[in-house]
Amino acid sequence: MVQSAIGYYLKYLAGNEDYLFILGLTGSIGSGKTEAANILAEKGVPIIDADQKGHELYAPGTDVQMSLVKIVGESILSEHGKINRSVLGKFIIEKPHLLEQVNKLLHPLIRNRIEEEINILKNSGELTIAVQVPLLFQAKWEDLFDEIWAIETAENIAIARLVSSRGIDSKFAQNWISSQGDSKTFTEKADVVIRNEGTLSEFKLKVDKIWTERNPYRGKHD
Repeated sequence: MVQSAIGYYLKYLAGNEDYLFILGLTGSIGSGKTEAANILAEKGVPIIDADQKGHELYAPGTDVQMSLVKIVGESILSEHGKINRSVLGKFIIEKPHLLEQVNKLLHPLIRNRIEEEINILKNSGELTIAVQVPLLFQAKWEDLFDEIWAIETAENIAIARLVSSRGIDSKFAQNWISSQGDSKTFTEKADVVIRNEGTLSEFKLKVDKIWTERNPYRGKHD
């Protein structure tokens, strides 16, 4: 993080109205990052999804797809020649050495895609952008953001959400969460930590309040 949201607000008051504020959203799988991003999107904040950028990279016939097949094996390909993300996820969660290789391949490429989109949005006149990155601190991308929010929830709640939304068993859900690191990995360096253990309405109120307090361009996206 370069400086706090307050610093950016002061720049705005001083007349630097084109100063782009980039917010990073992170948190373990099942924590509620996507819900937080959706809440901000409803306020008009452009959202960049790192996972989506990754999916775009390994479209059929791309060099990245071929590299992934070389790392993990042809069993991750569907009958139509596309990478089956569920199968890929199962392999890399169960085999940490594969996860490390896949992240080493994808993370620099995903960051390049994110930076390209940030520049496009900046040139279009946007003042704030939120980027949803599951493994933000693990990838050491702190320098990309002006402020980072970590969404946190109890492990048993995250497991229940994953079982319900992804149709996976609780053991696999637990392994998935564990593969991303403990909660301190996400919260220790974050500027803001938001607990998400109640209803969606309660979580929305929290995100709304924090955004109102910390948005450096109040009145533009509120």
